Amino acid sequence: MNEERRKAERIYSWDIFEPFVLAIQKNVIIVGNISDISDTGLAIQVDSGNYKSVEIGSTIRCLISGSSIKDVKISGKIIRVETVASNAGTKGLIAIEFSNSIRASEQVKLLVSVYSKSA
Repeated sequence: MNEERRKAERIYSWDIFEPFVLAIQKNVIIVGNISDISDTGLAIQVDSGNYKSVEIGSTIRCLISGSSIKDVKISGKIIRVETVASNAGTKGLIAIEFSNSIRASEQVKLLVSVYSKSA
């Protein structure tokens, strides 16, 4: 599975943009930024420790928002939760596999094209 999820081409947010992400899983609200995104899913980087309370395999809903884009709503399944080191210290990472890859893929392409033009 790890090799399969890595086959999709990824666009890293530090290359093009850092949109805001609001994610809800049951009673847990997560605020973060997109770490990377592909046609099949995305990874959210978060500062707070509440990412540790999300459950792998559970459904999560996300709202991706930015200053020059229309809000994008996606949903998916949490496939990985981990703690990672960054320049700003330790952060959480939540990997999500899109529920509807075709629909999400079109939204992702639109999101990327908007930010690519403004960069």
